Parts: sequence; structure tokens; C-alpha cells
Amino acid sequence: METKVSSAAKEVIISGNLPTRLIGERINPSGRKRLTQALQSGDLDMVRKEAIAQVKAGADIIDVNVGATGIDEAALLPKAVKIVMEAVDVPICIDAESPKALEAALKVYKGKPIVNSVKGEKKSLETVLPLIKEYGAAVIGLTIDDDGLPKTADKRVAIAARIIEWAEKLGSWYPPTARLLRAPERSVSGGPARGCLPCLPWQSRYPELCRAWVAPALDRPAKTVLPATSPRPGQNAPPYPVVLNLR
Repeated sequence: METKVSSAAKEVIISGNLPTRLIGERINPSGRKRLTQALQSGDLDMVRKEAIAQVKAGADIIDVNVGATGIDEAALLPKAVKIVMEAVDVPICIDAESPKALEAALKVYKGKPIVNSVKGEKKSLETVLPLIKEYGAAVIGLTIDDDGLPKTADKRVAIAARIIEWAEKLGSWYPPTARLLRAPERSVSGGPARGCLPCLPWQSRYPELCRAWVAPALDRPAKTVLPATSPRPGQNAPPYPVVLNLR
């Protein structure tokens, strides 16, 4: 089982039989004042520099997110995607809350991107999946629904199944290699059971679902970015601990 994404010049394959693929997520204004201010002023030089730095640190894919207060996401996201495409040759993960912004970015992208993300919420399923079909992108399925973040692995698997069911309703165009499922993180101390992180037992409890791991944070040098592991009680989980490629 493989998931293939590409830029105009390079293809990246995500597979359990290959090394972990790293997604750099530093082009995101959340909690980053300087980047937010730059984006609000329309200055994309920091975006370009962050893309180059992350690829030098080992990123295989660059996530691009410009969503913040005071920013016209639909106008700025395609510009940011173009800047990143010019700066580096790796594929892009288009990260957008607004379907309008997502479509604007998909229109200018050259290659096959990952879209981050479609949720298990009805509104997200109805608006995002048709765009995935139209533009032939890969998509990350985020296991959150209208009730919020699930507290159990069984609930998350149920949401994952719902996302796949909706996707398959759109037609046979939707191949297994275009799907990625991600379980959001939850700290051990905040979980419903002592020393148990609901999303981490997926690999052992649902081995038929696990096909590939992606470590999407490059806040540290690439050599220190590790695959997801079970933390000790009281520790926080690694960022985005589970990304699955599902059949």
C-alpha cells in the first residue's frame, strides 16, 4: 500500500515499507507572531525562507497554512503555494480551513498535493471531498466529527470509516492510495484512562488499518524527529502521533 504525492519535479511515496516521511509545518501563523504579521502585510519572504530551511533540515513535504485573523486566506494561500513551489522542489501539503481558499490553492498547484484535511463533520465531508475528486489530490482524514475530539480509539476508527464511506460514494475514482487518516493528539494526563493514550493503541488493536507513519513536525532538526511512540504517564504525546494510510 502506497500513497504518492508530487511536485512538478519530485514524487514522494508514503509507505510502511519505506522510511518515515517528514512534513515540515513551520509555515503556519498559529502561535507565531512574526509570521502572522508578515502574512497580514502580504510579505511572503518568511514563507520562502521557512520552506528552504525545512527542506535543508530533511523535510520531504512542506505544509502551507496562512490562516489567521486579518488575512484573506483565499487570496493569500495560492500566492504562498506559488512562492513555496518556486523555492523548493518537494511536494506541498495544502492546509486550509476555507474550501474557497483550498480550491484557489489547488488551482495553482503543479503536481499532486496532500490536502490537510477533511474531517468527519458533515459540512467538511460535503465541501472538501468533492475538491479532492476534482483536483486529484491526496487527503488527510482528521478523526474529529461534529461532537469534537473523540476520547476512545473505537470512536476514532468509526469516524475514519465514515470518511472513507463518504469518499467512496463519490465514485471509483477514489483509490486507496489517495487516503491518509490522522488521529489528533491528546495528552496522557488528560485522557480517560491512566497511562493510556487512546490513539496510540491503534497500531496493535487495529493492525489492518496501519500502513504508514508520517512525522509532520520539523521544529527541531530532522534527525531528532522520531516516529510516534507511547509516552510515559504524565507526558504529552508526540505531535500528531498517528497518521495512517487506510485501505
